[in-house]
Amino acid sequence: MIMKNLKRLLTLSLLLITIMACSSDDSSTTEDNQANIIGTWKLSSSSTNGVVDSLDACDLQTTLEIASSQIDITEYWGDNCVESDTYSISYTVSGKNLTISESGFSYTSEITTLTSTTLSIKDVDEGDVYIETYTRK
Repeated sequence: MIMKNLKRLLTLSLLLITIMACSSDDSSTTEDNQANIIGTWKLSSSSTNGVVDSLDACDLQTTLEIASSQIDITEYWGDNCVESDTYSISYTVSGKNLTISESGFSYTSEITTLTSTTLSIKDVDEGDVYIETYTRK
């Protein structure tokens, strides 16, 4: 259970980093990404090294509530997908880079898609590539 939560935290962190950084062309793009990422997002899919992950009903209830500098992540599990945990992390966006800071650690992910309805974040960890996709709620 702990490893699953740690993996999910890392993946969500990477996803958030990716969301915030769709383009690094100029400061207006960073500002656009910052404005477009704000909102509530629900997990819709994930993959590891190009293979689609099997997500259960509880995984698919995972939400990100993104404000101007903070992300509240809510995860669910159990027989009835009872709310399990909500935690907050700080973030910044610079171009395609989404940097998440938590408990003295920083992670940088790549935002691969950021539209009015879809957010995809890519994270690379020890050679493994994780992509999480969220749908605006």
